Amino acid sequence: MSEVSIKAQSLMQIMIEDFCKREYGSEADFGNMEKIPLAYTTSEDGKHTIQAYADIEHLRVQYYYDGFIYGEELYKCEEDMMDFLQTMTFDELVSY
Repeated sequence: MSEVSIKAQSLMQIMIEDFCKREYGSEADFGNMEKIPLAYTTSEDGKHTIQAYADIEHLRVQYYYDGFIYGEELYKCEEDMMDFLQTMTFDELVSY
C-alpha cells in the first residue's frame, strides 16, 4: 500500500473533527493517528463496549467489541476513505 499523503491526512482530520463536533460537541482525539476514536457505546444491557476507530495512516476503520477487533473496513485509496468519513454516522459506526 502506498503512503497516505500529508494533504489527505489533513483533510481526513478535518472531516473527523467536524464529525466529532457535530455528533458529540467535542474535539477529536488525534493522539494516535492509527487509532482515532470515532464512536463508543455499550450494549443495551450495559455489559459490553462497542467502539470504532479510524486509522488514517493505513486507510482503515476498525470496529471493537469488548476491546477486541471484530471488524475492519479497508479502503483502496485516500478518496474512498474520505468518502466514508464525509458520510459516516454514529449509528453506522456502532452497528457494523
